[in-house]
Amino acid sequence: MDGQYLKELIDYWIDGYDWREAEAELNQYEQYQVEVDGVPIHFMRRAGVGPDPKPMLLFQGWPWTVAMATKVIDKLADPGAHGGDPAEAFDVIVPSTPGFGWSTPLPDNPDMNFWKAADLFHKLMTEVLGSEKYAATGSDLGSMITAQLGHKYYESLYAIHVGSPIPLNMFNGDRAWDLTGGKTIPEGTPEDIRAGILSFQKRFVAHVAVHMLDSSTLGHALSDSPAGLLAWILEGRTGATTTATSRTSSARTTFSPTRRSTGPPTRSAHRCGCTPTPTATRGPRPTTSPRPFRHPPASPWSGTRTRLA
Repeated sequence: MDGQYLKELIDYWIDGYDWREAEAELNQYEQYQVEVDGVPIHFMRRAGVGPDPKPMLLFQGWPWTVAMATKVIDKLADPGAHGGDPAEAFDVIVPSTPGFGWSTPLPDNPDMNFWKAADLFHKLMTEVLGSEKYAATGSDLGSMITAQLGHKYYESLYAIHVGSPIPLNMFNGDRAWDLTGGKTIPEGTPEDIRAGILSFQKRFVAHVAVHMLDSSTLGHALSDSPAGLLAWILEGRTGATTTATSRTSSARTTFSPTRRSTGPPTRSAHRCGCTPTPTATRGPRPTTSPRPFRHPPASPWSGTRTRLA
């Protein structure tokens, strides 16, 4: 990580970043919190505008937050206002993945992973929000949650879309923490392909290994140092290992000081003991409905707003 580049962003955080402006952007949307199986779940919602909006979960990956969804949520919810067909509108639900943002803390769920999160979000949609069918899309970690929903609850999904197709068994095996799987690049691999493989490995191997093997140790350090957290996220997000002053402006629009809990290694969907179910699991509806932040429990979609202070 280039020290000067990091310093520029730290200085921006201290002197230039406007959290109140970020709050105002997020507070354009409904914000709710609910507990699902004892796990705190925050989600942002934009009601669909059209004759029959379909519910859709929109997931992020690491290290992104719900703030990234503001780039697309309005177009998905109200395509007619953006030159599209109102018949293609979605009722957009943008959750914070357990351990991210306001879906915290997780003191009783240190083993949270993508397939357990998928179970929670299926219950959120079918039991808490009452949707018999819904769609899902996501990238990175969100793509694994999305794929697991399609794997286990396929009859409750209209469709899924994955932005980064990651095999659900990618993190299985004795060397699950090693993106190389202990294998070397075959001899005779064309140089451009070899260079691409090495570039990918150099960017992500350390992140995957440390997050899976020493996540708690890393978590203590990053929680104690905002600058360290910025460096770690920035490196994984942009691969910024050289001076890159010209990229500071775009990075400023991407990063905000957020905390993330870490946990044990993520395991594959096929270690969860699940079998694809022909129908969604049903259960008793919760006694309380999703509630806006810092307000008494309210019925879903009451439209009550809150401030993300």
